[in-house]
Amino acid sequence: MENFKSNSFIKEQLKKAADWARFLSIFGFVLVGIMFLGALSMVGSNSGGFSLPITLLAILLYFMPVRYLYLFSENIKMGLENDDELHFEKSFQNLASHYKFIGILTIIYIIFIIIMLFSYPAMY
Repeated sequence: MENFKSNSFIKEQLKKAADWARFLSIFGFVLVGIMFLGALSMVGSNSGGFSLPITLLAILLYFMPVRYLYLFSENIKMGLENDDELHFEKSFQNLASHYKFIGILTIIYIIFIIIMLFSYPAMY
């Protein structure tokens, strides 16, 4: 991989990927903001209780992969504009972190669903 050379097609595809990643991450940040406003309204209405910490945890869990995706898009663009290998390395580290975070959340979700399925009969 040391002698990897990018051509114009690869650069064009990376730019497209960066544009879509930026769009999705900005949309994700907007959703995080809306969720945070919802959490603030829980505090204001005194209905927080147990749901407020769960909501704040959900906001944090949603924010992290969105942040990694945004950093991927920004570093790819900087790498393409400046032909800078360091920015490319940072971008792919952020993309790997994004997928790792999503993968771990998926595993946790699957385990949670399995636990719920096996505990469902015990509820009655």
